[in-house]
Amino acid sequence: MLCDFRVTSDSLSTIARLPNLEELFLIRTIMLGKEWNMGEEDTFVNLKYLDLEEVTLAKWEFGEESFPVLEKLALWDCHMLEEIPPSFGDISSLKIIQLIESPQLEDSVLKIKEYVEEMTGEDKLQIIGPNNILLFK
Repeated sequence: MLCDFRVTSDSLSTIARLPNLEELFLIRTIMLGKEWNMGEEDTFVNLKYLDLEEVTLAKWEFGEESFPVLEKLALWDCHMLEEIPPSFGDISSLKIIQLIESPQLEDSVLKIKEYVEEMTGEDKLQIIGPNNILLFK
């Protein structure tokens, strides 16, 4: 867990190289430059849960293989983030996206959910809000 830190895309790239990291919590984290641009070499090989709370992130880009086993993405109070990257729809292991106090992200998460349904023919991605209440059925 990183709490009340200042980070850059480069420092997060270093964290991505931790081979046994399964859960990452960034809480009240200041993103210097307001962007997280992940290169092809930035792969969280074992990360299953990513939680961003009150992160000053406005733009986020990543490659196809950046989160190969991610199961849950939680975004809390991420008011600066313009959209959830559409590439999350290509992560076959992703089961849950949780949005709390980030209403500007509802359109992008709905597009991801619809994309997953079109590609797989299944309603396998759950979008939940506070108290684990389903936002979209």
